[in-house]
Amino acid sequence: MKNWKHRTSVPQWIGYTILTRADWEEHKPRMMWDSARVDWEAARQAQEQARAQGKWFHFTGAFGYNWIILFTGDENLLIAMAAEPEWAQDMYDTCGQLSCDAFEDMVGHGIEFDGCFIYDDMGYRGGPLFSPAMFRKYEFPNHQKFYQLAKAHGLKTILHSCGNVTALVPGLLEAGLSCLQPLEVKAGMDLLQLKRDYGEVLSLMAG
Repeated sequence: MKNWKHRTSVPQWIGYTILTRADWEEHKPRMMWDSARVDWEAARQAQEQARAQGKWFHFTGAFGYNWIILFTGDENLLIAMAAEPEWAQDMYDTCGQLSCDAFEDMVGHGIEFDGCFIYDDMGYRGGPLFSPAMFRKYEFPNHQKFYQLAKAHGLKTILHSCGNVTALVPGLLEAGLSCLQPLEVKAGMDLLQLKRDYGEVLSLMAG
């Protein structure tokens, strides 16, 4: 990845770690949750500092398309979703399970969150990066699993998903989402229509 030295912008992606299913099988064991890798004292101090400052303290992480493309690239993942569905499903499910395991372990260690803020960019200008049917197959089960896990602990979840994801909102609601962000108007998200259609059941953030 090539990035700018003196300004902030989108980086240039040069290459990716995982290009084949064999690459994934070699990498997959590193995607298993391991408590030993967490600095638990630092986590507790972060919580205490947030509490002292009156700040909202949340669990955060990425899973689904947003995260997988960081090691496969968009083109490789989209092709796999169409041509190698078992491999694609394994990547989606493994990443989704990692987020659930991380959340459960942190709660189990006494970390008290006020809510969850999850990242999964699924849209670009004009529409989703894949069809609602693809969302239903690969993304929905893992979103539902995480949202329901959070709700079991009395927490709601904000989802950050860039681009125009209007067509995916019904599935996200069914999965149990509480709040959608950032609602990019320049990508075609119609805030007024979203409010009319979903304002009674979904919180809308940013715009």
